[in-house]
Amino acid sequence: MADVQRQTSSLGHQRSALGQLIKIPTRPNRYTYLNAHIDLSIWGKLLNFLYKIPPLSIEIHVRGLNPVRYKLIRQTAKDGLLVSHYVDEISDIEALYAGPVQANIEAIRIVGNSFIYKNEIKLEFMTASND
Repeated sequence: MADVQRQTSSLGHQRSALGQLIKIPTRPNRYTYLNAHIDLSIWGKLLNFLYKIPPLSIEIHVRGLNPVRYKLIRQTAKDGLLVSHYVDEISDIEALYAGPVQANIEAIRIVGNSFIYKNEIKLEFMTASND
């Protein structure tokens, strides 16, 4: 099996806030990934130590569809999320592997309790070849 290595490059860093709509930068024939750093507030750290805290959510705005919302695990968000292509079914994954597919996610929104999470979110967008 051949070892495939994708060329990645940064699309830049930015800051956002909980609940703010975040436009997804895209490039033709490229995947866009997001590393999102979402920190706990002091109260969130205390509650996390004592009890399970409420999760974050990610609202995905897909071209031509109503927004969809999923649970977002904070530790996973900092490791990279595919944010250019919405994958809902097995056929969507097959299409991604078959070759270049036009990006269909226009924006996302990260939602969480501002008592638990710091309002500021640090974002880094990365791009990689999808051919």
